[in-house]
Formats: sequence, structure tokens, C-alpha cells
Amino acid sequence: MALSGQGAGYYRMEVQLRDAEGWQVRKISPEWGSGGSAIDLAVDAFHAYLSQHGRTLDEVTAPGAPEVRVLVRSPQRGGRPAVFVLRELMEQRVRRAADLRADAENRLRNARELLRTAVAEASDAGIPQSVLVQLSGWSRETLRRQERNG
Repeated sequence: MALSGQGAGYYRMEVQLRDAEGWQVRKISPEWGSGGSAIDLAVDAFHAYLSQHGRTLDEVTAPGAPEVRVLVRSPQRGGRPAVFVLRELMEQRVRRAADLRADAENRLRNARELLRTAVAEASDAGIPQSVLVQLSGWSRETLRRQERNG
């Protein structure tokens, strides 16, 4: 069933667990997603399953737990799903977390350099050191070091 506004960029995600009777679908909402890669959409669907069904990662990875897989169907593939098993989902979670951490570290480095430049410019413009300490959150000693190194 297509939702209004769904175009070629929308994917249908389905979480399945295998029990003694075979693969069983577990409802998630939303079941449609767009943007990103199929594996990222699968990870999002898996997280939706965990939160909406009150499950924990420990429960679904415990010995004897039902096997989990996520299917991501794309109109571009004629409805044939890309299938991701739990191991692939966990690997992508780790990669995603590492990427987020690297991005945050880069933003922090950039922000620190911008602050350093702004403080140096403000100091050159005659802003009192007490104001610079208050605005930057740095100590007077740190400001002095920045002035010497800048």
C-alpha cells in the first residue's frame, strides 16, 4: 500500500523475528522511510522495533533469542528487499557512533579555533581581560597563554 506523496526515494522497512513457525513480522511505525542508505534505514527500523516493543539490546542478543532481520524494500529494486541480519545492524550502529563522535570532535576543534580567533581579535580591539574571561570561560592564565601563542 503506497502512502500519498511516496515517490522513488521512499523505502518500506520490515522487522522480522524467526521462531519455531518461521519468520514473523513485527509492526513498527513508521514503516516507511526516506533518505540515507538502506543499512541506515534498517538500523532506524531496528531501533523503532526495540523501543515500540519494549525490548532491549540484551534481550535480542541473548543466547536462544529469536533471530532478527530487517528487510528494506525499494521501488528501484522492484520491491526486492535488502536483508540485514543482527550482526550487520550492530556493525552499522558502531560505524554510525564512530562517525558521530568524529564529527563532534571536528566541530569542537573548529569551535575552539573560532573562539581562539575571536578572543584574539577582541583583545586586539581593547576588550578588557575580565570581559574576555567571562565570555570565553577561560582563566586569565589561559588567556595569557593564548596571547603569547597567538
